[in-house]
Amino acid sequence: PLKDIRETESHAKVFLEMLKTRERISESLLLGWHKGIFGATKPDIAGRFRNYLVRVGVYIAPDWRDVKKLMEELVKFSNESKLNPVELSARVHYMFEKIHPFGDGNGRIGRLLMNYILWKAGYPMLIIEYKNRKSYYKALQKGEEGFTKYFIRRYVSIHKKRLR
Repeated sequence: PLKDIRETESHAKVFLEMLKTRERISESLLLGWHKGIFGATKPDIAGRFRNYLVRVGVYIAPDWRDVKKLMEELVKFSNESKLNPVELSARVHYMFEKIHPFGDGNGRIGRLLMNYILWKAGYPMLIIEYKNRKSYYKALQKGEEGFTKYFIRRYVSIHKKRLR
């Protein structure tokens, strides 16, 4: 559908803009990315945290009334943590996906955030290819430690291949 094409084009624009900035991670940065992707196709939810309960498969995301506080904690952690950027991006991505702050687009914004952390620190990005989505979703179900291990293994494996 045309909406999907518009969202894909908008996602590409937001990604290119992301590469030009070095600002600290903030709620307004994430809300801006969301609005940039969904402003034309879903103006009712674009650039806003959800205000309703969300279920993703069997997973029930935190109550919408807790989202703002959880996002403040995530932003603080992402800006103040002393973790290696690869581990930090994995943990922040996991936390973001578990909060599931938006009505739609959590995966896209979560992957932008993950890659923004890597990019800002001078590390190569990690693209989670469509063909590998099942192992990615499985890893998200393994908890923060399980997902972090998956992410780091995948990151090292992919970038090792690229160096050859």
